This record gives sequence, C-alpha cells and structure tokens, in this order.
Amino acid sequence: MSRWLRQVIERKKAGADSKAFFGGMKKKQEALMHYTIHELENEVLYLKERKTKIGG
Repeated sequence: MSRWLRQVIERKKAGADSKAFFGGMKKKQEALMHYTIHELENEVLYLKERKTKIGG
C-alpha cells in the first residue's frame, strides 16, 4: 500500500473517530464508518484505473 493511501486512510479514520465521538451515537458511528469504507474503496478503484491507463 502506498504511503499516500495509508495517509488518506489514517485521516479518514481520525475524522470518523472525532465525528463519532462528538456525535455520541453508535448508529451514527456505524453509518459514518460504512460511508468512509465506501469512499476509500472508490478511491482505490480510481487509483487502479488511473494506474492501468498510465501503464497500459
């Protein structure tokens, strides 16, 4: 995993943790983490597409 992607994941986790903490509701936290996971999956797919376009 690239350094950049690790940093993105850490920032997303930190943001999700702080929002969940201040929200104080488990449901909010689960919904936020679900959204964050999908956002990261989309980012990975985008990077893979970009890499194949550049490389191939």
